[in-house]
Formats: sequence, structure tokens, C-alpha cells
Amino acid sequence: MSGTHINDDGLEVRYGKFHTDPANRDNRAASPRVAGSEKEIIIPIVLDRIGSVDGVSYSTDLNNDGTKNGFSGSDVFIPAGAVIRSAELYMSEAAASAGSMTIEVGTYQKAGTVIDRDGLIASTAKAALTATAGIEGGGALIGEVASATLDSYVAFSVHTAVATAGEGKLVVKYVDV
Repeated sequence: MSGTHINDDGLEVRYGKFHTDPANRDNRAASPRVAGSEKEIIIPIVLDRIGSVDGVSYSTDLNNDGTKNGFSGSDVFIPAGAVIRSAELYMSEAAASAGSMTIEVGTYQKAGTVIDRDGLIASTAKAALTATAGIEGGGALIGEVASATLDSYVAFSVHTAVATAGEGKLVVKYVDV
């Protein structure tokens, strides 16, 4: 049984030591840090835990079928109407794959529906994801409102080939307006 599921009332149920297992904190945002009007979300990323080709770093199995396909009410999000100031990816372990893997970082609705799949960091090749790389996001949402009406959850997606290694952290800065 997985560490969480959504019950019939729509509530997330967590089992055992789900909260204390470091693997359950990978690919999930921590509470935003605040500096003046700017807020910062830091997401530790472990690429090989994303799973399949075209896989997304969802946190929750919304329909209890064993596959993570959305986000829970406990996940951190960028509020509707907030302006995204920057997105920066810092790699501590080089990305690896048996093929020509690429990643994208974008925004999604709570139910897993895409808002902008590469709005924070556009398609980036495995070769650019070295152990000391710093990737500055240049997606279409930088300097823009992610969504005027929807809360936006940040997620990674892996394309072309499955990741077999790669770790780092993503820092997203935004301002509520």
C-alpha cells in the first residue's frame, strides 16, 4: 500500500512514517519563505523518482489507482494572481539516462491538469544538467501571472527517456498581487 490515498470525502490519508521518510519530501515544495513582498518556494528534486517517460512529479494519487496524478491540499502552490519573478534549478548530481532525456518545469492545477508544462523552465537536455549546473528559467511564465484564477502547483516532467539519476533543487520566487 502506498503512503497516502484520498478517501471518499476527498481527504488525504497518510500511513505510518510517511511524514518522516525523506523520500516522501523529494519533488515536493516546502512552505514558502517570505522576504518582503517576495515569496520563495524550494523544491528538492530527484529525477529518477519521477518514473516514466512523460512522467510528472505529482505528489498524490487522487483516484486511488496506485498512480500519482495530482496534488493534495497539503502541497505548496503559487496563489492565483501571483506574478512569478524567477525559477532557478541548481543541480547537485548530474542527470543520467539511457537515452536523450529532457526535463521541463511548469505549473499544474490541483487535479493534475496542465496550466503551462514548460512555463518555468523550458525543455532542457540531459547534457546541460551537470553536477554543478545552474539553470535559469526562461519559460513563458517568468515575469507573468501563472494563472489569474487558479492556484498553480509546480512540477517537473521528464521526456524522451527515463531519468536514472539526477538531484538538485528548484527555487521559484513570486509576488502576490
